[in-house]
Amino acid sequence: MGDPTVITEASREIIRKLREQIPELQPTSPLYIRFDDVYLNRFVRARQYKLNDVIIMVNNHIQWLREFNVADIMEFRFEELEQFRTVYPHGYHGIDKVGRPIYIERYAKMNADYLHKITTLDRIAKYWVRGYEILLYQRFPVCRPGITQSTVILDLAGVRLSTFDSRAREFLRLISKISSDNYPETLGAMFIVNVPSFFSIVYNVAKPFIPPETKRKIHVVTAKNVKAELLKHIDQDQLPAFLGGECVCDSNSTTDDRGCLSSDKGPWRDTMPDLHDKDEFVSCVDYGESRGSFAIEHFHTPVGTLTNLPSVTEEKSQRKGAQRFGLFSCCRSPPRKH
Repeated sequence: MGDPTVITEASREIIRKLREQIPELQPTSPLYIRFDDVYLNRFVRARQYKLNDVIIMVNNHIQWLREFNVADIMEFRFEELEQFRTVYPHGYHGIDKVGRPIYIERYAKMNADYLHKITTLDRIAKYWVRGYEILLYQRFPVCRPGITQSTVILDLAGVRLSTFDSRAREFLRLISKISSDNYPETLGAMFIVNVPSFFSIVYNVAKPFIPPETKRKIHVVTAKNVKAELLKHIDQDQLPAFLGGECVCDSNSTTDDRGCLSSDKGPWRDTMPDLHDKDEFVSCVDYGESRGSFAIEHFHTPVGTLTNLPSVTEEKSQRKGAQRFGLFSCCRSPPRKH
C-alpha cells in the first residue's frame, strides 16, 4: 500500500502518456535522469491516477525546479540551524522496523516570533528543499533496498492552541506546500503522538480534506499509549528515550531531545559523506564516478520500469546538460541491470 516502487499497469500507461506529452521527460532531455518511472509514479499516485491532473502537477514541478534553482541548492548553508532547532526541534533519527528513515518534530517549543528573528521564510524554504534532496538521493539509497518513503513522528506533548498562531501557521503552510507539491508520496507512515485534548476537534475538521490513502498512513496516539504503539514499529535502540525508547545519543537525559534530534543517526552517517557539509556532498556530475554504483546497487526499482536507458557516455552528457540548465542537483543514476 502506497509504495511508489510498485508500478501498476494503470500507472505505467499514465507514465507513458506523460513522456509523450511532456518534452522534458523524454530520453533526450537532461531531466530524464531525475524523472525515472518511480519518481513519476509519486506524482501519479498523488493525483489519484487522473492524467490531466498529473500533467499539471508535473509541469508545475518542472517549472518550480527551474525557478527555485534546485540545481544549486547544495551550495546553500543554513548557518542558523542550531538556533532554529531550539524553537523548532526536528531531525532524522534511526530507521523503523521496515527500514525507513525516521523523522521527528516536536511542536511544544515552537516559537514563531523568535523563528522570524533568527531567519526568514525564504531561507527556511531553501533549507527544507535541501533536506528533501538529501532524503531522496542520500538517505533512501543507503537504507534497505526498495526504501522510498520515511516514517514521521509529530510529538504534540505540551502543545497549546496558542502555539499555532498566525506566524506559525504561515511557516507550516510553507513547508507543507513544498512537500506536497514537489516531493509527493515520500510519507510511509505518520505517528501523531501525545495528542492534547483539543486535537480531536482540529483533526475531525481537517479529516475530510485528507486523501484516503494519506489517512490510512496516519496513527493518532494518546500519551499513555505512545511507547507501546511506537515500539510495534520501531526498535528500542532506534527510538529516542523521550518517546519511550532507549536512545539518548549525546545527551545524558531521557527527556532532553537535543542529542537525538541533532545526531542524524542512521545508516547514512557511516556510509555517505557529511550531509551537512556542501564541500563533502557529491554533485550528480561526480557522483556516478565516486559513489554512484553504491546507490544503484542499493536502490531497487521493478524490472522493466525503465526502458531505453542511455549509455554511460550519454548519461554523463545528460547530467552535465541538466546542471547547465539548472534543473536538478544531486540525482542518482537510473537503476541498471547488472
